[in-house]
Amino acid sequence: MQEFTLTAQPKAGHHPIKNILNTFQYGYNKQVTGMDTTLKKQLNANIWKFYLYKYLRGLWIPATIWTLYLIARGFDYTQIGITDIVFSAVLLLLEIPSGAFADLIGRKWSVFLGYAVVGLAVLLIGMTGNYSLVLIILALYGIGETLYSGADDALFYDSLKELKKEHLYPKINGRSGAIFSIGSISGGFVGAYLFTINISYPYYLGAAVFFLAGVSFLLMKETKKREKYSMRAHYNQVIEGCRYVKGHPQVRWIIAYSALFAAFFGYQIFIVQPSLVEFGFDVKNFGFLFALIWGFEAMVYWNAHRLLDWLGEKRTLFSITFIHISCFIILSLIDAWFGLIFIIVNYFGRGLSYPVTNNFIQKHIMSSHRATALSVQNFVVSLVYIVSIFVFSRLTDLLSISSVYFIVGLSAALSAIILYRTFPVQEK
Repeated sequence: MQEFTLTAQPKAGHHPIKNILNTFQYGYNKQVTGMDTTLKKQLNANIWKFYLYKYLRGLWIPATIWTLYLIARGFDYTQIGITDIVFSAVLLLLEIPSGAFADLIGRKWSVFLGYAVVGLAVLLIGMTGNYSLVLIILALYGIGETLYSGADDALFYDSLKELKKEHLYPKINGRSGAIFSIGSISGGFVGAYLFTINISYPYYLGAAVFFLAGVSFLLMKETKKREKYSMRAHYNQVIEGCRYVKGHPQVRWIIAYSALFAAFFGYQIFIVQPSLVEFGFDVKNFGFLFALIWGFEAMVYWNAHRLLDWLGEKRTLFSITFIHISCFIILSLIDAWFGLIFIIVNYFGRGLSYPVTNNFIQKHIMSSHRATALSVQNFVVSLVYIVSIFVFSRLTDLLSISSVYFIVGLSAALSAIILYRTFPVQEK
């Protein structure tokens, strides 16, 4: 794999943000023959534009207080779990059709429309404490997320493929994940602070940021010509995309891995805020705590490609699984402040997982089915998550957080054994 090297820096222009983001592009400006110079520049510019978009997407202001907000509104863990189920059920129903929709009408506008809808939903959540209304609004949120889920990565990967730079995807994707985490850290400080003033303020600001993220994606250059939209073409795209996934064992396996990862680590995300409270931390310090958690995660994102090169796909994936299993078991045994250490390590595993699984599936998918296939992945992830979060949230009300940590760890261990025995790819 080509090493990332510094080359002569471009002359500074009148766009300071662009100049800063361009520093992440040095070494990627390899000459591509047979392509119009203007188009090549536009596609190369997609790299820094994608970094900007990922920062804004990571700037999810209510992230550090989402569960605490719902608890403050009077919901118990089972009710909070049901809100996740409603959201995930919408993803389940619409992921594949929305992926085909993006493949047909254009990924750029599908992403923008998705963020506009999500921004509206976030604003409405901050305005109501009525449980039934929250469920309806989260269904709207789910509709919006399906419109950008998979379409953003699909557009970016195709840009690299046209530039013949798809081999750089693990490196660029890992660094975009690090930038996402930096955005999360920024948003975490702001969200925790605003929550102590008024529990709704993080949602008002979060709505504006989501809309801005959608606008930023419109800066991306999309070159693939789209068919004229029709219901028949949409239906055919869905069917062909599903058949494509069904016929590729590597894609099927990584979808299964992603689904189980979402089921088990999804509980960590669901319960992390109450866990920190149980460990004795004050909500007003959550900005600093999540800066620490996401900061370590960002470092892993940044260097994930190096570990992938060193260990290979199979060993990397099962190293991630081992990290999660160990952390869940240890977290079930402690309830003191140093539990934060194992939450950090657990997020360390997530920082490694996303770029590795994303690279694994991207390289096995044809461009014409990319967004649809990624939506199939999200469909399966949502289906498994719906079942798992209902079970785990209900068990948390009946038992305790520590008991469910142990159950999650044991379940993850059994799943890892099955996945290990069915891994389809021969290491080179």
